[in-house]
Amino acid sequence: MKHLKLLIIPFVLGGVGIAVWWHHSQRSNTSDEELSPAYTWETSAVGQPIAALDIPANVGSEVLSAEAEVEKTPWVGAAVPSVLEGTEIDGVLEVDESGNLKVTLGVRDFFDYFLSAVGELSPEEAIQEIQNQLSRRLPPAAALQAMQLLNDYLEYQKHMASLMARQLIPSDQQNYGYYAQVMEETFSEVRALRRQYLSPAAVEAFFSLEETYSEYAVQTIKIQADQQSSEHEKEIQLAALNAQMPAYMKAQADASRERAELATNAQSMFNQGWSSESVRSLLQNHFSNEEVDQMLSFYEHENAWQQRLQQYLTRKQTLDAQTLDDATLQAQLNLIRAEIFQDDELPRVLADEAIAEKLARLNSTAKEGASSGS
Repeated sequence: MKHLKLLIIPFVLGGVGIAVWWHHSQRSNTSDEELSPAYTWETSAVGQPIAALDIPANVGSEVLSAEAEVEKTPWVGAAVPSVLEGTEIDGVLEVDESGNLKVTLGVRDFFDYFLSAVGELSPEEAIQEIQNQLSRRLPPAAALQAMQLLNDYLEYQKHMASLMARQLIPSDQQNYGYYAQVMEETFSEVRALRRQYLSPAAVEAFFSLEETYSEYAVQTIKIQADQQSSEHEKEIQLAALNAQMPAYMKAQADASRERAELATNAQSMFNQGWSSESVRSLLQNHFSNEEVDQMLSFYEHENAWQQRLQQYLTRKQTLDAQTLDDATLQAQLNLIRAEIFQDDELPRVLADEAIAEKLARLNSTAKEGASSGS
């Protein structure tokens, strides 16, 4: 059997980081039809010409319906990876009256569902499974169009991986202004990448809402970074920006913000000694039982972590106060870390330690400034 020849690449799933939470959070409450217009296939799609593709010989041989009931069709290739075990295949594949593929957000969801298993599956296996599924679910023309679109999408993801791998300046040099600049530049480059490798129909269907929210996020952080505006002026600008959001997006953003604030308050209560059942009762009207279980588990783990971290920092402070040479100090710190933490926890220890030292320096500077001004 012949198969579609595709470039195998590392995957960056979900698009721009700032919009990932929104793209996934709104999916559970809103249908693809409400979110994104449907487009029939464009013959001028960006990428390799359709005629040049080498597709499976059985494309479209097992079509069940014009709109594929994707969750009811089993995997046809490798065994289901454990990361996807027990889940339904995401996305919806549709064709128009002429048998051409409708390019919708559901197609991207379908691709991403299988690509999310890369790591447990090889890229080749994940792509092969997508090919197999498309062949079973779509008529020949639509299956061919979907494979061309997959080819373009993978090419876009390859260049996204390179973009996301860029190095940032050292963390102690970063500030709101830097974040705003990086976000704006990155968002502009991501928009250009999408339009370079995907057809206009695919860009609109796959990313229109994500780009709307990303633009909102970029403008929000630019306002926050503006050192020329007072806090009151920033509040006015943010309110005006928020008012410009589409109603459905504003509702999603407000709901997400409320849930985030509730989760923060719940963690604070947990850390203050409230019982798990009390915290659960606060959360259960806003989160599923599974989400509440995960949150409580996280709170417990994080609370235990902070206790161990504080124990380490206290002992480190005692060592710092001694007149030890660098080699001896480092050896003693390594022994303390090995006593309190596991090897795989050490990267986080070092990161949290750096943050604690930076906060200590900032507090010291602030106190010195207040003292000199009095």
